[in-house]
Amino acid sequence: MADSAELKATFHERWQALGLAETAPLIALDATVTPRTLRMTEAQAAGVAPSPEGWTRPQAGELPRISVSFSGAPKTAGESPLKRTDLEIRDLLGEGGMGRVHSARQHSLQRDVAVKTVKSDTTAPHASQAILREAVITGALEHPGIVPVHALGLDDLGAPVLVMKRIEGVEWRALIYDTEHSAWRGRPDDQLEAHLEILMQVCLAVHFAHSRGVIHRDLKPENVMVGDFGEAYLVDWGIAVRVADESGSTGLSGTPAYMAPEMVSGRPITPRTDVYLLGATLHEVLTRSFLHQGSTLQEVMLSAFCSEPREYPPEVPEELALLCRRATARDPTNRPASALAFRDELATFLRHRGAIALMHHAEARLQALQQLLRATPEDRPVPDLRLAYQLVTEARFGFTQAQEAWPESAAATHGRSAAIAAQVDLELRQQHVESAAALIAELGAPAPALLERVEAARRRLVRKHAEEQRLRAMARDQDANVGSKTRTRGLAALLGAAVAITAFAFAQPSVANLRAESLLMFALFINAVVVAVSVLLRKQLFDNAFNRKIVGCMFVASGALTLSRVMGLLYALPPSRIFVQDLLLLTTVCAAVSALLLRWMWPMCLVLMAALVVCMVLPAYAPHAFSVAGLITAPVAWFAIWMHGRTERALSQEAQSRRADALPPPR
Repeated sequence: MADSAELKATFHERWQALGLAETAPLIALDATVTPRTLRMTEAQAAGVAPSPEGWTRPQAGELPRISVSFSGAPKTAGESPLKRTDLEIRDLLGEGGMGRVHSARQHSLQRDVAVKTVKSDTTAPHASQAILREAVITGALEHPGIVPVHALGLDDLGAPVLVMKRIEGVEWRALIYDTEHSAWRGRPDDQLEAHLEILMQVCLAVHFAHSRGVIHRDLKPENVMVGDFGEAYLVDWGIAVRVADESGSTGLSGTPAYMAPEMVSGRPITPRTDVYLLGATLHEVLTRSFLHQGSTLQEVMLSAFCSEPREYPPEVPEELALLCRRATARDPTNRPASALAFRDELATFLRHRGAIALMHHAEARLQALQQLLRATPEDRPVPDLRLAYQLVTEARFGFTQAQEAWPESAAATHGRSAAIAAQVDLELRQQHVESAAALIAELGAPAPALLERVEAARRRLVRKHAEEQRLRAMARDQDANVGSKTRTRGLAALLGAAVAITAFAFAQPSVANLRAESLLMFALFINAVVVAVSVLLRKQLFDNAFNRKIVGCMFVASGALTLSRVMGLLYALPPSRIFVQDLLLLTTVCAAVSALLLRWMWPMCLVLMAALVVCMVLPAYAPHAFSVAGLITAPVAWFAIWMHGRTERALSQEAQSRRADALPPPR
């Protein structure tokens, strides 16, 4: 494409060649472009009229006579119905530079019709020729979107009369510029969709005309009538041309505010010229302004000649903006191939519009979620998880539905990926690494930074699990509840041994009858019971560190007792002295156990000390005091272990409660 300077130079040459510098003031054009139809002046039209080749234009003398009268005209008394005029002109519907359109009553068929005639003050012969050509073209195009022609003839003065269907409706331009127009009542609230539906009907009419070799050349909202039931009619075929091929030029004709570049430059007119005019019409629908604007006719036509791509505001859907730019491309080969292709792209946009609405809603939810995430430190969960999950669910659903409705939409694909990435962030903040990894798999090609975050979170989770397992193993090692039944059986065995010893002690008539050897045998018996219990119940008793410590305490206590008895035998100590020595050692062991392992063993320390006092004050009752203390040992040990387990459970529950309070609530 030539650069801007070359295009302007070429245009000025064309402008001078057409002689528009002298005739421009004769064209009805305000200081700025208005929606008035800009026709060629008589002098211009004489030099650039369409070639009549290929046309079969009727001669005035060959046309039938059509009787026309005006409403309110005097009637002859006793006038025969056979002599009454069939068409009774009533209201003026509109007028152009050379013709008028009236509403008329056709008495023969009892219907209202539209009648187009030449202005009475117009004497130029091409005015009548324009009506004749429009009648022939329109009459040959039988299509629901083109106003039907009922008849063509001459009135009593020999002027052409064109009888057409009377359209009950409103000019499309009025609906575009007046959003509160009364014709909008009862129509869909979505006015853009309604405008596109109208334009799609126009496209079908234009495509039909193209299939019959006719190019309209003056497509614009002013030339579209919208019926009361949404039907659209393409009117004013006065400058339409029939083209056998795309090689000939028809000269300059049309409305400058909409003109295609080839209409200004004199290049061949083709069906894609009408596609350009459809794009200019869509531009007006979207922006409520003309495609080509300027303060003079020259500026407007220069804009049409150059046809530079337009930029559209953000509120214009990108898909429609792109269609406008393509349809109004300077090079016709870059435009949609046909009016039907243009219409199909509009239909595609309407199908996509639901997806676009979903994307707008999903984008709003995604932005709210991203703002919530940005407002929270990266290593912390968001304060309102319920809201966060609601936002991410709605965002993903919206983009997914839009993607299903419009698979080619890059915006839907990108939005869904962004929503998944935000959800990955949300899951990572709560240390839901597996959920985040599953979401990453949905992305296909996630960002490296996001992958690194997931892997880093996975490594932290592995370390955390390892630490938790280590702590759990440590806690189990110190759990007093592990093997509790087995310990109870072992303590029951010791209690049985203590009962046997107590019975023997109370059966002795005097402490003097006891010998050191017998006392040593009793100590060895207790050791044997401890060893037997440890061996028989070793699987359960040695399962954790706490039980192993309890067994160790039993061995220490029985070992201390045995050591005391051996020393008594070696030093030939009296039995009462041996019992005192036993109780001193056992009290020491009990105090150590109470301080280091089972704090609730301190009551046993008191029992042993009481027995020690009895042995020292009343030596004769030393066996009895020792035996009773031994009998109490097993229940007190069981109680101490039970209290220890209860305390540990309470502490564990408190710690779990604190951890639960620190963790985020479940999804």
